[in-house]
Amino acid sequence: MATDPFKIVEDAFAQASDLTGDARVAFLERFKETHPDLIDQLERLLKSDRDSDFTFASSIETSIKATAEDRADHWLGRQLGVWKLSERLGSGGMGAVFLASRSDDEFQQTAAVKIMGSQLLSADASSRFRAERQILSNLNHPNIASLIDGGTTDEDLPYLVMEYVDGARIDVHCDSNGLSVRERLGLFIEVCDAIDYAHRNLVVHRDLKPSNILVPQNGAPKLLDFGIAKLLDPSQLELTAPQTSGDTRAMTPEYASPEQVRGEPVSVASDVYALGVLLFRLLTGHSPYDASLTTRHELESAILEAAPKRPSDVVTSASSEDTSLRLSKSNPELPLKKLRQRLAGDLDNIVLKCLQKEPERRYATARELASDITRFLEGRAVLARGDSWAYRAKKFLTRNARPVAASVAVMATIIALVGFYTVRLADERDKAQLAAAEATEVSDFIRDVFINAAPRIAQGREVTALDLLDQAESEINELSEQPLLQGRLMTLIGSSLNGLGEYEKSAALLSRAIDNIEPFQSDNVDDMVYALGRLAEAQRNSGDYETSLENRRRALTLSRKAYGDAHYENADLHNMIGVTLSETGRCDEAIPEYERAAEILNDAPDDYAALKLSALATQAVCFDSLGQYAEAEAVNRSIIPEMERVSGELHPNTINQYSNFGLVLARQWKLEEAIEQFEIAVERGDVVWPAGNRYRATHKHYLSIMLGRAGEFEQAQELQSEITASTLEFDGPESISYAIRLYGSGSLSASEGDAESAERYFREAADLAFNIYGDDGAYTIMSRIYLARSLRRQGRLAQAETILDKVAPHIDRIGADHQVNFNLERASLLAQTERGELALTHLDVVKSLREDTPAQDPSWAQPLTQMAFVHRQIGALEPARDLAERAHQIGQDALPDGNWIAALATAEYATILAELGDSAASRPLAQAAREALTTTFDPDDDRVVQLSAMLNNP
Repeated sequence: MATDPFKIVEDAFAQASDLTGDARVAFLERFKETHPDLIDQLERLLKSDRDSDFTFASSIETSIKATAEDRADHWLGRQLGVWKLSERLGSGGMGAVFLASRSDDEFQQTAAVKIMGSQLLSADASSRFRAERQILSNLNHPNIASLIDGGTTDEDLPYLVMEYVDGARIDVHCDSNGLSVRERLGLFIEVCDAIDYAHRNLVVHRDLKPSNILVPQNGAPKLLDFGIAKLLDPSQLELTAPQTSGDTRAMTPEYASPEQVRGEPVSVASDVYALGVLLFRLLTGHSPYDASLTTRHELESAILEAAPKRPSDVVTSASSEDTSLRLSKSNPELPLKKLRQRLAGDLDNIVLKCLQKEPERRYATARELASDITRFLEGRAVLARGDSWAYRAKKFLTRNARPVAASVAVMATIIALVGFYTVRLADERDKAQLAAAEATEVSDFIRDVFINAAPRIAQGREVTALDLLDQAESEINELSEQPLLQGRLMTLIGSSLNGLGEYEKSAALLSRAIDNIEPFQSDNVDDMVYALGRLAEAQRNSGDYETSLENRRRALTLSRKAYGDAHYENADLHNMIGVTLSETGRCDEAIPEYERAAEILNDAPDDYAALKLSALATQAVCFDSLGQYAEAEAVNRSIIPEMERVSGELHPNTINQYSNFGLVLARQWKLEEAIEQFEIAVERGDVVWPAGNRYRATHKHYLSIMLGRAGEFEQAQELQSEITASTLEFDGPESISYAIRLYGSGSLSASEGDAESAERYFREAADLAFNIYGDDGAYTIMSRIYLARSLRRQGRLAQAETILDKVAPHIDRIGADHQVNFNLERASLLAQTERGELALTHLDVVKSLREDTPAQDPSWAQPLTQMAFVHRQIGALEPARDLAERAHQIGQDALPDGNWIAALATAEYATILAELGDSAASRPLAQAAREALTTTFDPDDDRVVQLSAMLNNP
């Protein structure tokens, strides 16, 4: 161990400089404990390293590269297999690259050979170089440079033989050939296609930049250098490289995403961000961030905190000569104003959507990004929109918490109103421009709302979005001479009120809007249909389902009359009618609506494919809720492959559908296949969603439950512990989501037979849920029911009863399944305290709650087992036997072989038969139950011990 202080600090610096985030903090804390006198020196060194100048760093990199090239000269003329090296193309990344040609007589071929240079070796560089070889061998796409060969030199250095691309980097190619904006976008779409292909093969590139994309003259772009790519499939990674630190940040800073800068796991979203930077540079020739940034620290701070510029703004600030020559060499007189107009609006929004700080706000896939650019090129509406007023206001308030006053809220909401109407104008653009008089009216309307809500009039009162919408509503009365325009504005403001939860106000204003629009509806059907849809949504949100359905159907009638029965937009109306019917429990009526939506969209273009799949997905949910599991299963099996085709394997909707399919299979106790679906959802969710995302946690929670049902408790608890820790980190110890995770851990412990651990989890979950929602909160009630069960199983009957007494007044606040559990628990407790008649009344409630559940449904196994236990406790052995026999038979017929839940049903049946004196029938059942339970539980588990005692008793 080093004793020299300088050596100690030097060694510590070498370790700490490779760490980021929490890993670095933990390292420094440990160092401070062991070397309190040296911590200041170490922190100063790290600060200096962080603030090191780009120019200095670049000069070092250049020197290293030059040295590498000098040392690489001895390779020239060398023979590697059939390949003879003739010219050095460059050095960088993880090795030197040479031009090579075949030296045999088979055929002539030129290639690029990449050799790992010894001067570049690091602890895991060799394995990562081999990882590149494995990655490239799995990728076969016309826009990805292909792998031809590979091997190891006499010096035991691995090398790759790759397709040689004789071309210029993509930005140089665009500039030198004077490509137009349209031509640049066409090239970029091809790049996106290659990246999407890699993503669908579970590979992210992680270093997308112009120098890694070459374009041959008159050729297609080729994507190079997967040298620092990260395989998304962990099983594949293990084949090619050992585990490396999660904080290793292999990246080019100028193109790095915020999560890469923070040292967080890299995903598809990181490549989408880099594509956004690349597109920004292709369109403007500049970085999205300030060109004056000179240090890595400044650039990383900008990536993490600064809002990227709009491409059109960069063009505005650039010189006319610089921009026009670069973007249209063939037309050097291209006016700057025209170019700026070309970029402003949709292209600005497309680029900025890629550059969102939060991964989940970017395009979900490279394919989705390419599709949006295609929509732009075809003159269709794009998916990308500017940030909503609510999002911008939230970000502003976060950054400026102290100085924010009423005027901020005023401005944010006024921007919202302008934004709403701007969207409306964009919709109108394809039909006809609004009259100048209407535009003037809108301008005056917004001005008046602003003046009346300004700080000098508000006089210190905090003005909320709702205040401004109320003010806007009153100002609308001034537009009485423009009834159609007035109706449109009422629709927009009414929709906003609905979004704020002001359903009654929203419905009232939207009803007025419809009265205004109706006289003009023959020429403005879209306005009428839209207003009716918004009104129906407000009514649905307020619980007025019947009136909501009336307005949806009225909108559908208008649309059919104007556009025909099979108009694609009608599908959305059918779908929403189905959703409203589903929410009122009328799934039998909803299913035909979903089927009609899908039928209309059967031959629709791909633009409507997602809507069709949405209708089918909600139809599957209805089948599920009706207990028609086979039908729900069939729909899921048909739509998931289509979702993967239309949206991609990593689209959130596709991932969530896997989870929905898993639930359908789980209800049929097809546990093995259900686990497979949840594993897919979890694996892909970890790629798409950042840590802490609720969908990511939900899919892992479902997988944990399924593993528990299958008796894989160790895996289930590991998974539950992971999501509990993540929820604690991201949502905090006072959140309801953390209470839900504790509830999940308690459920697993209870199933394992660990009543003490279950008690601890359920008690903490119940206390936390109570602090948030009080006695009548759903998770308060549910956690208390299972807390009572844990106490009863430990023999603490009085405490269990006290808990159930707290729950009883609020039992109607939870769903039927949990009411069943409450009544079963109450009956068990009453039976064990010799109040048999009262216990049976609770079992009658259970029967009524489950009267619609088919008699042989697998979900009956556990309730029937507990009902049999209650009857046995009060001495009613004949009915106990009948109930237990039915539970045992369901376990044998419907649950997987050897399942522990089925074994417990058999154990209860064997126990009752033994008490009836039928040992001949009891013993083989007890033996079978014990064998099944010992494969899942420890030999000293109470349930196993009781069976062993029964079998040992002659």
